[in-house]
Amino acid sequence: MRLRSVALAGTGVLGVLYGRLLRRRILTWGATDAEAGTRLPGDELLEDADAVATRAITIEAPASAVWPWLAQMGPSPRGGAYTYDWIENLLGLNMHSSDRVLPEFQHPQAGDTIGLGKSQMRTEIVEPGRVLSTRSDDGNWVWTFVLSEHEGRTRLISRNRFRLPTRATQLAMLPMEPGSLVMERKMLHGIKERSERLASGRPGHSRWGGGRLDLSATADEARDTLPGDELIPDADITSTRAITIRRAPDAVWPWIAQLGQTRGGFYSYDWLENLAGCQIHNAERIVPEWQQPQVGDDVQLAPDVPLTVALLDAGRALVLQGAMRIGGASPPLTFTWAFSLREEPDGATRLLVRERYGYGRWWARFVATPTGLISSVMSRKMLFGIRDRAERQRAVSVQS
Repeated sequence: MRLRSVALAGTGVLGVLYGRLLRRRILTWGATDAEAGTRLPGDELLEDADAVATRAITIEAPASAVWPWLAQMGPSPRGGAYTYDWIENLLGLNMHSSDRVLPEFQHPQAGDTIGLGKSQMRTEIVEPGRVLSTRSDDGNWVWTFVLSEHEGRTRLISRNRFRLPTRATQLAMLPMEPGSLVMERKMLHGIKERSERLASGRPGHSRWGGGRLDLSATADEARDTLPGDELIPDADITSTRAITIRRAPDAVWPWIAQLGQTRGGFYSYDWLENLAGCQIHNAERIVPEWQQPQVGDDVQLAPDVPLTVALLDAGRALVLQGAMRIGGASPPLTFTWAFSLREEPDGATRLLVRERYGYGRWWARFVATPTGLISSVMSRKMLFGIRDRAERQRAVSVQS
C-alpha cells in the first residue's frame, strides 16, 4: 500500500513538473509568443478546444514553393506527411513521403475528404498559398496550416486544436503531446527542405555519404511491387528502406548472399545482438563458401529463429521468410525480409530492403510494433554496413 502511495505521489510530481516546465515548450515549438497567442483561420471550426498546439518554422523560400507540399499531404497515393513514415505505417496509415510535387493533388477543395486510418479528415478552408484547414469527421480535431510570406521567405505555422470529451481522452493526450512534437518537428523540417530545394531548382533527393539521410525509400520505391510481396499479399505492415551504393550490383550482392547469424552476420550492431545471446560476428570480407544460397536454405536470424530462403534471383533479389510460432498452433505473425538490387544509370546500386508482416492473431500487432521500432534502428546500421563494405572492397581492389 505504501509503495503504491509513493508511486502515485511520484507520478503526480512528474505531472506537475511536466505541466509547469515542459508542456508549453512542447506545444509551441518554433512558434513565437505572438504566433502561439494569436487567433488563426480555422480556430472558429473548434472554438472551445481543450488542447491547442501551435508550432512553426521559417522557410527560405516563397509561399508558392511551400504550398504544393501542403496541398498534396495525405496517405498513398497522396504525398505523405514528410515525417517518420515507418512510425505512421506501424499505425496502418499508409504514408509514403514524396520528394516530388504531384500535379494530380495540387488543387484541394473545401469538402474534400482524406482518409487517415479509420478516421476521415474533411477539408474546410482552402486559400491557395495561404491557408489549408481540415477537420476530423467527429469534429474533435482541427488541423490548420497558415503561410505568411515576407521578402521571399515564408513562415509556416501548424496549429492543432483538440476537443477531449472524456477523462480518458484527456489522460491519453498527455503522453501523446511529446510524441506529436517528435513527428511534427520532423514534418516541418521535411516541408522546409523540400520547399527550399524546389525554390532553388535542386534535384529531388538529398544525399549524404551516398545514401538518403533518413534511409527512407522514395515514394515510387515504396509503392513499387518487389520480389516477395506475393508471399504475404495482404500485409498488415510494410516498411521499405533504401540506400545508394557506389558500386555495381555484382559488387554488392556477395554481402547480401552471406547474411546470417552463423554466416556473415547482418552488418549491424553485433555487440547489441550478442547481448541477447545471438552470437553474431559481422564479416569484413567476402567468404566464398557462403556465396551460393539456395531456395529452401535456413538462414538463422538468431538461435532458434530460422528464416528460409523463399525466393532467389542471384545478383538481384534475396527474400527470406519466417514466422513467430507458439506451440503447435498456426503462427500469429508471419513476415518476409526482402533485399532487391537495382542498377542506377551511373553504374551505382540502389539497395531496397522491405519488411512485410502479416497478423494471424489480433494481438500480433503488439509484437510487430516493438519489432518494427528495433528493426528501424538495426536496419539503418545494416544498410550503411553493407554500403561501407562494398565501397571499401573497391578501394582495396584498386590498391591491390
